[in-house]
Amino acid sequence: MKEFKQYDWLLFDLDNTLLDFTEVSKKAFADLVDHFELTHPEPYKAYHPINAKYWHYFEKQKVDAEAVRYGRFEEFLKHISSEVDHKKMADKYLDLLIHHSSWIAGAEQLIKDLSQTHQLAIITNGLKDAQHSRLEKHDMKKYFQHIFISEELGVSKPHPAFFEYVHKQIDSPIKDRVLVIGDNPKSDIKGGHDFNYHTCWYNYRKDKKQSVKANFKIDTWMKN
Repeated sequence: MKEFKQYDWLLFDLDNTLLDFTEVSKKAFADLVDHFELTHPEPYKAYHPINAKYWHYFEKQKVDAEAVRYGRFEEFLKHISSEVDHKKMADKYLDLLIHHSSWIAGAEQLIKDLSQTHQLAIITNGLKDAQHSRLEKHDMKKYFQHIFISEELGVSKPHPAFFEYVHKQIDSPIKDRVLVIGDNPKSDIKGGHDFNYHTCWYNYRKDKKQSVKANFKIDTWMKN
């Protein structure tokens, strides 16, 4: 893509930037409900705000990855008055996320092409087991010089310490030669901007209402 030519390093978010997460997570959750035979009439509606809360707290450094992995399911199951083991449910959910994982249209070819001309890294706030397993499932690691996962770093985007660690690991290049590419206006775009990196908002949801300040805005990886 012509927007990327001026950069040496491209730092890609993973979920909803290269790999689909929104639809995949819904499929995984639907299978999870069937597997554990939950009888609640609207289980995803009950789970979604709890899950969002835990990820928000994770980005704010208020909870750790273990709490995200298991705490959200423990709270969800209490909320719907289920006696299912929350740890078994959490582990099964990660298995299903990996099973259903898929590329976003055009992303695989994009990464193949860019790996020939740029240095690439993954920067993600996901859980390490799920992220490594999906990267391996799609044979993605060969395209990237570095894989940065918040659980392994002990700090998450958009915290400056996350970007500081990344910057040192990629040998402290000139910051305006680095581009952060991601779908999240806060953790990716604001986080990258506040660190004085350039940013590209991948508007996966084609949201026309949200005002996001970024150097570039793209809503598809498919070539015209």
